Amino acid sequence: MLLKQGVKDLEHFETLLVAKKAKSIELSKLVDIESQIVDLKKNKDVIKASISSLRNDICTSRRDFLESILTGTNVRMKVSPFRDQDYCLRRLREILQRETGFEDDLEKIVTKIYGSKKDIPTALLEVQEELVSIKNGGQVSSLGKHFHNLVNG
Repeated sequence: MLLKQGVKDLEHFETLLVAKKAKSIELSKLVDIESQIVDLKKNKDVIKASISSLRNDICTSRRDFLESILTGTNVRMKVSPFRDQDYCLRRLREILQRETGFEDDLEKIVTKIYGSKKDIPTALLEVQEELVSIKNGGQVSSLGKHFHNLVNG
């Protein structure tokens, strides 16, 4: 019947059916992977919120501790959240897997985070978005080409 309708390649029909089944299985796997990605993104957001909350708790505990031991003294100390610039630089180097080099670019990033008039968590998110943009092929004009290559690698 198919021959009468102009289908001439019947001997390859079974091969096409096998290929179709393989593609269906592949599609099913991709749908599963996409679902996992969505779940992982949700988990990432929950974990980030949890970390932020824990950082705030630690900061509050440090302030309370200082108040308790400094009460009645002339010593004044202030605890500010997200103020460890050296840790930020060390962590960036760990993530980038570079103990040395890229000083100018890393200094620009740290300055953007800590030197801005915005709150530090907002500046951190902006830097994170810029790094993701670089990873996706975008350009950040303030950072050098070698640094872009490092992030892309």
